[in-house]
Amino acid sequence: MDYEPWPETGCSLAEARERTADRVLVGQSVEGAGRNQPTEIKTMEERIEAACLDHLKCGRLIAYGRQGSLNADLQLISAAQWNALTNIEWQNSSSADDRLARSAFLDIRVYPPLLAPCHIDLLAGRTLAEAFEQFVLGDPEVATLAREAVRLSSEFEAVFVRGCCHVYGFKEWPLAFERSVMVSTVHPDEAKRSIYDGAGEPDPLEVVIAAEALKHRYCILISILRRGELEGRGLPVTAGHSEVILRSIWSHEDFHFGANTGDVLQDNPESTGRHDRLIRRWIGVVLQRSNSSDQRIHPLGKVFHGKPPVHDELLSTTSVLQAAPVQRSKAVARVETKVASRMACEAWLKGIMAESQNRRTFTAEELWARAQKKWRGTLSERQFLAARGEAIRATRAFAWGAGGAPKKPRR
Repeated sequence: MDYEPWPETGCSLAEARERTADRVLVGQSVEGAGRNQPTEIKTMEERIEAACLDHLKCGRLIAYGRQGSLNADLQLISAAQWNALTNIEWQNSSSADDRLARSAFLDIRVYPPLLAPCHIDLLAGRTLAEAFEQFVLGDPEVATLAREAVRLSSEFEAVFVRGCCHVYGFKEWPLAFERSVMVSTVHPDEAKRSIYDGAGEPDPLEVVIAAEALKHRYCILISILRRGELEGRGLPVTAGHSEVILRSIWSHEDFHFGANTGDVLQDNPESTGRHDRLIRRWIGVVLQRSNSSDQRIHPLGKVFHGKPPVHDELLSTTSVLQAAPVQRSKAVARVETKVASRMACEAWLKGIMAESQNRRTFTAEELWARAQKKWRGTLSERQFLAARGEAIRATRAFAWGAGGAPKKPRR
């Protein structure tokens, strides 16, 4: 059975539990049933239920329910309310606090954050890189499918853990996802393969399903920007250009998203090789409310039924259009600080590597520890790793990309 996208109208509690259940635990539960071991089955089921409930309490899954009556309007169930609910009826999709009957929630519908009616509230103020890491890679369903995929095919760790678009090849994600190949896999069923499937041995079905779930969440994230529910603001690489990224960019085939940096990049028409294939256009993109989006939580049933996106004038492949200056936001100022730290870290690493191009003098862990002290609170480990990779590429100090402790010089 192939991947079935999460319903836009949400799932019941039992369905959400099944979709996010750890596949190893599910397998152990099935084995216990085969050996007729009721105690073992109950233990596994309790662990699966506890994991799903933890997702709800921590906001990795979002739920709405009708409080007290099936005739009541659906309302968001907060993390505090989940912590107070002591009686969970998974099959009936309801929950209650046994001490307060009026606090019961009926007809509960569960959503991944990107599909939740309040997705604008969840995304606004985050960087695009944070949104990708938390709500695409970190989506509970994607994450549990990904663990099984990596267990069966370890090379897919590049996609599901490091966030690359391909196991081998370009790591940036295309914004025109309808016209691009992402996370190339080979379906085990020949009848279900497309002309775009990769060559070679077929991948396990679990890998194909995990890849489809990951792509589903990524497409939702980019579609939110296309519809103008949120707008992307970044630090433009070219001085004088607008911080606001035109809506048309999010569907333009010349543009890409760097998941490891949060940058928006453009194809370089004057590229001379793989090293300069892309040009950075906006750095450290932040998601912010647009003038057309509601300031309050969106009503149910209207999550994916907005007007089609209006296509602004496209950027040329050689230059970014000039735009009227816009007022600087606090979020963009915060990103500027982080970007400055990352660029300074990159320059610092290049200096160290240039002095000893063919021999590492520090481990990656030692460099990260020093970088944390130099740019405390303004440099994440993800930014450090991106800066380290860029420094290795720029200085061609490929010895610095190896793992383990540095080799000691011969005496």
